[in-house]
Amino acid sequence: MDTIPKLNLKQQKFIEHYLLCGNATEAVIRAGYKGKHVAKYAHELLNKPQIKAELEKTRKLINASSVLTVEYKLELLLNGILQYSSQGEFEKMGKLLEITNKIQGHIAPVKSISTISLSENVDMVRDLTERYMNESNAR
Repeated sequence: MDTIPKLNLKQQKFIEHYLLCGNATEAVIRAGYKGKHVAKYAHELLNKPQIKAELEKTRKLINASSVLTVEYKLELLLNGILQYSSQGEFEKMGKLLEITNKIQGHIAPVKSISTISLSENVDMVRDLTERYMNESNAR
């Protein structure tokens, strides 16, 4: 009986990002793959048996719950925020912060990310993460 190889960290990140954005090429880039051939990598990853199996398993779990929970959405968004912050992509990080705020019921837009410093961005992400964790633990 053939066993399906385990996923490496980049493959796991690819799956998370693919489920979040629905675009394999974008998911490859967000997962940390580099080079000229990201579209090729995306195609290859989507055709790997272990990736297909994990995507199918995760989709079934999502469908079984019929809706992604707010907590799971926030967790995915926070992972993206932290990744963009560490890469210095503050405009993308700001957009994720705005989505996160809307999910949490905060309508006011985040102030322009380009006008605030890296330390303020890190502080903002840290505050958001702490708020999320406190709210999750309170339930």
